[in-house]
Amino acid sequence: MGEPSFDKTDRTQVTAGYELQHDFGNGWKFSQNYRYSHLDLLNQGVFAWGSDGDRTAYRGYSYSDGDSDVHTLDNRISKLWQGDSFENTLLVGMDYVHSTTDGKNNGFGYVPGLDMFNPQYGADITLSGDPYHIKLKQTGLYAQNQYKWDQHWVLNMGVRHDQAKSSGHIGVVDQSYNVNHTSYNAGLMYQFDMGLSPYVNYSESFRPISGGDANNRAYKPYEGRQIEAGLKYSPMNLDGRFSLAYFDLQEKNALVSDASNVQVQGAIVISGV
Repeated sequence: MGEPSFDKTDRTQVTAGYELQHDFGNGWKFSQNYRYSHLDLLNQGVFAWGSDGDRTAYRGYSYSDGDSDVHTLDNRISKLWQGDSFENTLLVGMDYVHSTTDGKNNGFGYVPGLDMFNPQYGADITLSGDPYHIKLKQTGLYAQNQYKWDQHWVLNMGVRHDQAKSSGHIGVVDQSYNVNHTSYNAGLMYQFDMGLSPYVNYSESFRPISGGDANNRAYKPYEGRQIEAGLKYSPMNLDGRFSLAYFDLQEKNALVSDASNVQVQGAIVISGV
C-alpha cells in the first residue's frame, strides 16, 4: 500500500567521547565520561489506514526530517573501606545532559487512494510538516552504596535526583516543561559457596524524552518501576552462569508506535520469568 519511489529512511549518526579515571590511593577514585552524538534522520513512508469496502485503499504519509546534538558529561567519585569481614564502596556523582533537536514533522499527510487489485504507483505527494525546535537540559545527582559482609551477603542501595528542563515548540505549540524527580533502587543477594546466589531487587527509572507525537503534544518524561527476584548459579567447573528470575515491570509514558507508525506515549505492564 506504499509508494516505492517515496518510502525511505536515511540515517547518519556520529559519536565521539572519552573516559578518564584517576586513582588517588587509600580507596579513593575519580572517573569522568563525556560523549557527544549527532544524528541526522529523514524518514518518510506511505501507509493505508482504511478502505471504501470495495477496491480503494485510503492512504496517508508520515514524514520527519531533522537532526539532534547531545552532550553528556558524567562525574563520579568513590571510596572503598575494607575490614576483616566486610567491604564497603560508596559512590557519589553528578551527570549533565544538554540536547537540541530541530526539524520538521508530519504524522498524517494526504496521499491519493490506491486500487488494491490493480495498483498504479507514482502518486503526486506534497510534503509538508510542522517545524520543531526543542532544547533539553538535565542534571542528575546520585549516590550508590555497596556493602559486602562475610563474603556472602551483598547489599546495594541507591538514590538519584533529576531536574529536567525543556524549552521549544512544535508548530505553534509550546513544549516547555520543568520537572524534578527522585528515584530509588535497592538489592540484596546471598552467595553460597557452591555458586548459588538468590537475590531480590527493586529499581526505579526516569528519563526525559525529546520530541512530540502527531498531535504536536510534547513527550512527557518516561518513568519506570521494576521488582525482581531470582537465582544465579555459577558452577565451579564451568565457565558460565545460569539464571532464573521473575520480574514485574511497570512503565509510564513509554514510547509505542500507533497504526500509522507514529510514536505515542502509553502505560506498559510486563510480568514474566
